[in-house]
Amino acid sequence: MSKVQLECRRGMLELDLIFERYLSQRYDALSPKEKELFSQLLSAEDPELYDWLIAEIPCP
Repeated sequence: MSKVQLECRRGMLELDLIFERYLSQRYDALSPKEKELFSQLLSAEDPELYDWLIAEIPCP
């Protein structure tokens, strides 16, 4: 299992479903820069990610 796969396993079901689906369907087509940005996104805390992705609170 790759580092990014491990980082996608958040422990919050909603986030796990979003990130695992994105990883399996879209990640391979990303440019190296986009992959780096995705890794940066995964470094955020779960409550922030939940707010941005599910509660639709704007990302700073």
